[in-house]
Amino acid sequence: MTFNIETLEDNCRDVDPDLRYMALQDFQKNLNNPKIQVKGVLSIIPVLFKLLYDPAAEVQNQAIKAFAPLVRHIDDSQTVKVIQQLYTESESSKDISRFATSVPNLALRSLFQNSHARFGKQLSRVIMDNLLPQILQGNMTLSRIEILIDLLQSLGGVLVLEEICAVRNALLVCAFTETGIVSKRSIVAIGVLLGHIKSACSDQTRLQRQFYDGLFSETIALYENENCSRVAKRALFSIFLTVLNHISKLKMQIMSIATAEMIASVMIENLCLSTLNKEQVEDLDLDQMVSENVLRSDVLDSLALLIPCISYEGILEPFLPDIVRILEAFISYDPLAVQNQDDSDYDDDSEIDFSDDDEVEQDESDGADGLASKLRIRSLVAFGQLCYNKSLVLSSIFESNLASQVIEAIGDKSSDVSIEALNCVILLLHLVTDTNSPASDDSMQQFDLTTFHDLFVTKFVPRIEAILFDKLLVPENISNFSHIEALVEPLIQKMSRNLSNNFLTLLVDRLVAQGMSLKSHPELIGLYEVLLETYLLEQIPQAQILVKDLAESLEGLRAYSSSISKYLQVCKVFYHRKPLLDFQCQLANDLFFPAIIKSAISRQFSSDVRQQLLVNLSDLLIEIPISSDNRALAVQTFSETLNYEVTVGYTIDCLNDICERNPEVFDSLQLSNLIIEKLSTYLGSGDSSLYSSSLTLIQTIFQQTKYNGSVEVVQVLSQKILELLKNSADSLLIDKALCALTYVLELQNADQLYTEGILKVVTRFTSLEAEDIKLNTIEKLAAKLSQHNTLGGARLFQMAMSILDLSKFISATFISTIVLECNLFAETELIEAKLSASLDGSTILTEDMIFCIHFLGCMSSHNKVTRFSYEDFFSILENNATESICMASARALGLSIFSEFNIRLPLLLQKYEYLCSINDSKKSLLLISVKQILKQDSVAIEDSSLRLIWDTIVKALSNSNCEMNHNDVAGIKLAGEILGVVAELDIQEDYQKKLLQCFDSEAVKSGNIFIVYAMVVVTKVLLSDSKTTFDEKVIEQVMSNLSKPNLDLKLAIVSTIFTGVYNKSKTIAGIANEMILPPIFDELSAKEEFKKVIPMGPYKYVVDEGLEVRKLSYELINAMIGLSDSSTKDLLFEIDKVKILEMMLAKGLNDSENDIINLAVGNLIEIIQSNPVYLTQISNLHDFIQSLMKILSRNLRAKATTQEAESHGDTLRAIIKLSKVVNKALVSDSALTSEWTNYYNDLKTRHQLLFHATT
Repeated sequence: MTFNIETLEDNCRDVDPDLRYMALQDFQKNLNNPKIQVKGVLSIIPVLFKLLYDPAAEVQNQAIKAFAPLVRHIDDSQTVKVIQQLYTESESSKDISRFATSVPNLALRSLFQNSHARFGKQLSRVIMDNLLPQILQGNMTLSRIEILIDLLQSLGGVLVLEEICAVRNALLVCAFTETGIVSKRSIVAIGVLLGHIKSACSDQTRLQRQFYDGLFSETIALYENENCSRVAKRALFSIFLTVLNHISKLKMQIMSIATAEMIASVMIENLCLSTLNKEQVEDLDLDQMVSENVLRSDVLDSLALLIPCISYEGILEPFLPDIVRILEAFISYDPLAVQNQDDSDYDDDSEIDFSDDDEVEQDESDGADGLASKLRIRSLVAFGQLCYNKSLVLSSIFESNLASQVIEAIGDKSSDVSIEALNCVILLLHLVTDTNSPASDDSMQQFDLTTFHDLFVTKFVPRIEAILFDKLLVPENISNFSHIEALVEPLIQKMSRNLSNNFLTLLVDRLVAQGMSLKSHPELIGLYEVLLETYLLEQIPQAQILVKDLAESLEGLRAYSSSISKYLQVCKVFYHRKPLLDFQCQLANDLFFPAIIKSAISRQFSSDVRQQLLVNLSDLLIEIPISSDNRALAVQTFSETLNYEVTVGYTIDCLNDICERNPEVFDSLQLSNLIIEKLSTYLGSGDSSLYSSSLTLIQTIFQQTKYNGSVEVVQVLSQKILELLKNSADSLLIDKALCALTYVLELQNADQLYTEGILKVVTRFTSLEAEDIKLNTIEKLAAKLSQHNTLGGARLFQMAMSILDLSKFISATFISTIVLECNLFAETELIEAKLSASLDGSTILTEDMIFCIHFLGCMSSHNKVTRFSYEDFFSILENNATESICMASARALGLSIFSEFNIRLPLLLQKYEYLCSINDSKKSLLLISVKQILKQDSVAIEDSSLRLIWDTIVKALSNSNCEMNHNDVAGIKLAGEILGVVAELDIQEDYQKKLLQCFDSEAVKSGNIFIVYAMVVVTKVLLSDSKTTFDEKVIEQVMSNLSKPNLDLKLAIVSTIFTGVYNKSKTIAGIANEMILPPIFDELSAKEEFKKVIPMGPYKYVVDEGLEVRKLSYELINAMIGLSDSSTKDLLFEIDKVKILEMMLAKGLNDSENDIINLAVGNLIEIIQSNPVYLTQISNLHDFIQSLMKILSRNLRAKATTQEAESHGDTLRAIIKLSKVVNKALVSDSALTSEWTNYYNDLKTRHQLLFHATT
C-alpha cells in the first residue's frame, strides 16, 4: 500500500492552515505506518523547510516533527543534506538572539532525538565530520549548544579521543566566559560528553585517567584566568559536580592523587573555614551570609562526590585530616543559634519541629537561617559517603569530634538535618558492629573493631537514648515516627545488650501513651519484628498490648494486603518465641488462629495471599498448642483448601511440614483418613504436579504417626500407587512411590495377586539404569514384602525368580533381600553351586550366570557366601570376555570388598592403577567396582579411604600418556563422577582447592586431556549442589580449557557451565561477561578442523562434527539470557546482551546450519523482547536486512529429505517471527526506515501463508 505524495504536497501549500496542519499530520502517520510503502518523499523536503516559517504555530510544530520520520525514508547523502540545511538555517535565523533557539534548530534537534536508529556508524561519522567543526567554530550560542547536546547523545559513540578533548575544551571555555543559561547548558553538554570517554579510550584506565586529569587542570586554569570571580566559582563547582558525579558511578580508580589534591585545595579555599564563625551575631549580614553559603553548599556537594572517587586504599588516607576538619566545621554550623536562642528561649530539652507547614519550609528556603541548615545537611551527606570506607575511616571518625557531632545532630531543630543525621547514625551503628566487611591492617593499626564498639557503647549509646526520648519520641514529632523508627530498629538489633535497663520500658510506654497501633502507623510492624526477635516475651514490657495489636491487625488484613508477607512474617516470629507463655498460647488460639483461618478460606483474597496464610497457619499449628475446637476447625479448613486448585499444592506442603514437626496434630484418625483419601484421588488424577508432593505427605504420615486406617482406604491407596508405578518414568517419583508402598505393606499383607503386581512393577524398573533407582529403596520394599505376605518365603522366592528379569542388578538385589529376610540360605548354596559348575565348564545361559554373580555379590556384602570371595569375582572379571558378565563381576567385586574393606580396597585401587599404566581395556570395570562401593555404604567409608580413591584415580589419569579419543570418554567420565562423589562425601577436605591444583599440574601443562576432562566432570558434580559456595577460580580454569581442540572436552565444559547457570547463579553472574562469554563466543562459528569430508559415490559430503558444540553453546547463551531476565533480580545477573546481539548477528545468522540459525534467532528475539532499546545497537541495519534476505532466499536441494524440508520450514518461520519482533520494536520507537519497510512488505508478499501462520 502507498500514499499519494503529490496530494499531500498540494495540501501543504494550501492557504487554509488547518489543511496544512492535517497534511503534515497525515504525512507523519504514513511515514510511521509499516504497511505503507514510502516512495518519492524527496519532493516534499522543500515544502517542509518552507513550513518551518509558517505563520501558524501549529503548522510549525508539525513541520518540526516531520523531519525525524522523513530521514528514515531517504538515503544517507540526502540525510546529510537535510541536516546541513537545517543547521545552516538555524545559524542564519535573524529573528533570534544568541540566548534563544530557532524553529530550524528545534527541527534538527527533534531529528536527532527521534531517529537515533537511523544513524549507523558510517553515516554518524559523516554527520559528525560535517557539523562538529561548524559548531565549535567561533563563539558558542545557546542554539549551537543545544544542537551539540543532541548530537552527542545520538552520534557521540563515533567520536575519537582527540575530538572529545577538543569539544571538552570548547565547552569549558564557554562555561567560564558565558553567563546564565548558555554557561549552564555548556556544563550539561560536558556531562553528555563524558558518557563517551570509556569507548573512546578503548576501556583503557590509563587513557581515561589522563583525560580526567586534563579536564580538571583545564577547568581550574580557566577558573584562575577569570580571577576566581563569584560567577567563575559557581561555574567551577557546577563542572566539578557534573564530572565527579560521573566518575563516582564508574566505581573505578580513575582519579590520580595529584588531581585529587588540586581539587581538594580549591574546595578548602572556597569554604573559607577561617572566617566561618568569626563574626559576632549582631554584626552578621544575612544576605551576605546567604550568598557565601550558596557557594559553600556547592563545595560540600562536590566534596560528597569526591569522596567515593578517592575511596581507595593509599589514596583516601592523605585527605582524611582535611575532610574531617571540614565536616567538623559544618555539621554543627549554626551562626544564628545564639540569636535564635534569645528570641525563642530555645533550650536543649525542647522538641524538634518536624512540621510540614508550607510557610516554615518557605522561610528556610528563603535563607531565614542563612542556609546554615542546608550546609549541615550537605556535610552529613558527605559524612555518609565517608562511612562507606569502614576500614579506612574508623580511626579518623572516632579520634575526632565527628561521631559526637553527628549524634547530636539527630536532635537538630531542622527536621531535614535530623533525618539526615539519623541516616548517618545508622551507618555508624553498622560500622562498629558489622564484622563481615574487610578491614585494612594499615588503617587499623591503633584500634581494632572491638575498641570502636566499646567506645561507641560507653560514650555514644547513652546520648542517643537521651536524645531519642527527650527530643524525638515526643507528641509533637510522633507523626514522623517512620524516620525515628529507622534508628530504633538497628539500635535494638545491634546494641540490645548495651542499652539502659529502662530503655524498653520507656520505648513501649511512649508508644502506648501516644495510642500508636499498626492501623495508625503501619511502619510499627518493623519495630514489632525486631522486638520479638531480640527479646523474650517476658522481657518486653506490656508485651500483651503489642501482640494483641498485631493480632487485631490481621482482622483488617484487606487493608494491609500489600504488606501481608511482612505481617505474617512477624506473626511467625511470635509463634516461635520460646519458652511459651500462657498469654502467648491464649492470644494465638483466641485471636491469631480465627483471623488466619477466616482469611485462608475466603475467596476475596488472591491465591498468593491465601497460600501465604496457609503457610502461616501451619507454623502456628506446629509451634503453639491449640485447643480441641481449633484443631477441628483446622481439619475442616484443610479439607476445604485441598479442594481448591489454587491452594491444594500449598496445603499438601503445609500438612507435610506439620506432620514432620508436630505429628500430634495427626493423632486424629479423621484427619489422616481424610488426607489419605484425598491424596489417593490426586494420584489417580491427570495432574502430575501433585504426584510428588502427595507421595511425600503419604510417606511422612506413615513415618510420623501410628496410622492404622481402614482396609478399604489402604487398598485404594495401594492400587493407585501401583497404577502410578506402572506408568511413570520419573526416577524421583518412582522412589517416593516405592517408599509409600513399603509403608502400605505394613497395613496390608500381600496376597498372590498383590505380590505379582509389585514384582511386575519392579520388573519394569529393571529396564532402567540401576543408577536411576535408589537400591536401598528396592531393598526396603523387598524386606517389607518378605515380612508381610500370605505366600511364605519359599513361594515368594519362586515368584520373584520367575517374574523378575534375572539379568538386571535390581532383580538380584530384590531377590537377595528376600533370601536374607526369609532365611532361605539353602537357595544361596544352590546358586553358588550353579555358578561353580558354570566356571568348571557346565553350560549355563549368560542371563543365569549374570544373575548368579550379581546375587552372590549382594550376599557377600552380608558375609552370607561361602564359596565365592573377592578373588573369585576378580578372576571372573579377568578371564571372561563377555562384556555383560564382566560388568556383573565388577559390581560383585565392589560388593565383596566390605568383608575385609581396609585390605581389599587398596588392592583394588592398585590393580586399577596398573591397568591404567598398560592401558588395559578392563580398567573402567574396576571403576564400576569403586562406584558400587560408594553406592552400597558410603556412610561407613572413612575419609582416609575416600582420599585414597581420589589420589589413586587422579594419579592414574595424570600418568596417561596416550592421546584421548572418543572411546575413552565413557571411562574418564565415570572416573570424574566417582571423584565428584568422593568430593561430596569427604566434607572435611577442600576439594575445590584440589581441583585447582589438578588444573595447574604438570600433566595438564604437558597436554594431558584425561585429567582435564575428569576435573571438568568433578566440577559439574560439585556445581549440582546449589547449597555450597563455589570458587569462581575453578570456573575460570574450566573455561581456559575450552580452546583445546577436543570436541568431547568442549561438550563437557559447556554442559558444566549449563549446570552452573542454574545451580550457582550468583557465582556465574559475577564472571559471565569476563570469563564465560568470550570463550563461548569463539565456539559459535564452524571450525575447519572439525569438518570431515565423506565421499559418497561421485559426491563428497562435508560433515561438521563440531555442530553439537555450537548448538550447545547457543543454548547456553539462551539460558543465561533467560536467567538474567527472570524474576530473580537479587542475583545481579547482568549479561552483556549488546555483545550477545552482535555475536548472533555476525555469526548466528551467517551460519550454514539451519539449527544454528534457529537458535540464534531465538536468542535475538528474547533479547529484543526483553528491551527494544537493544535494537538500536544494530549498527548497520542494511547488513542485518541482507542477512535475513540471504536466509529467506535459500532453496532446498532437489532431492531434499523430509528432515531437511522440515528444518528449512522451521528456519523460514523463525526469520519471519524475528522480523515481526523487530518491526514491532521499530514501530514503537518510531524508527522505521524505507529499507526496512520495503523488506518487511516484500516478506509479507513472498511468504504470505507462512507470514500469517507465524505468531
